[in-house]
Amino acid sequence: MLQRKLHVRIAVSPQGARAEIAVEDGAVISQARTIEARTCSEAVDALALIAALMLDPLQAGGSLTQSAAELKTPEPSADQQVTATGEAANEPANQPASSEPPRMSAEQSGAPPATRASTLALAGSALLITGIAPSARPGFGLTARATRRFTRVTLALHAGIRAALPETQTVTDGSAALRWWSAHFNACTHTSIARGALVVLPCAAGELGALTAQGSRTEAARDSRRVWSAAGAGLGVVWQVSRRIGLFLAGEGLLPLVRDRYLLGRSVVHRVPTLTIRGELGVSVRLL
Repeated sequence: MLQRKLHVRIAVSPQGARAEIAVEDGAVISQARTIEARTCSEAVDALALIAALMLDPLQAGGSLTQSAAELKTPEPSADQQVTATGEAANEPANQPASSEPPRMSAEQSGAPPATRASTLALAGSALLITGIAPSARPGFGLTARATRRFTRVTLALHAGIRAALPETQTVTDGSAALRWWSAHFNACTHTSIARGALVVLPCAAGELGALTAQGSRTEAARDSRRVWSAAGAGLGVVWQVSRRIGLFLAGEGLLPLVRDRYLLGRSVVHRVPTLTIRGELGVSVRLL
């Protein structure tokens, strides 16, 4: 009697469930079938029907054009009980060829599945920024977040703009208003915990913008605009409230590449420190 084995893989993420199934018939492994569903239970239901069709298409019946969410698990016959190890015993050697399922992948079950998914989200955040003025300044940010999931790692690129509320410093020789804005760039990896509800993002971070000091109430008042550039690292945590909405908390430590001093007469208005900090709280909305 010929024995067959089922090779099954199921991956669950916040975006849904993805499953693959293939049949080993002696030394031959069939082409893997891929199913995408909203939940793990729907993927299992779809796998059950496809497994029945692959093992005995005449007895399984049903339509393959239904969506994965609508598929129901058929009752296998007595000679077609599938064991916990994925084996189906007592199958005839001249089994008719199974019909093609709605989704197929090019990978064989013997190779790791090339599970890839790309997302694009837009995030808005409130910031607490140090290093751009003598005191910490509140600010805001707007960021585009692109994520690409590969088989073994998930990578993300964040790019956007940040700005802080201006601060006015008054010294003996007059007053100066400090204003700051910057483009920012992050390259991150993702680590999912709590069944994908929480995502931890260690990142490499950078900023490129301008820090401006505008003098007033002094002789020969003028503006001083200097390039702002900084690089460092950060860590963020995202709570996926739903498939499209996420709340995040992040922090960064950045080293300014140029440390300028801003003078008004003989008085120092501001000196850029060695280390600057960014604290961020915001919400992201998935677009794609």
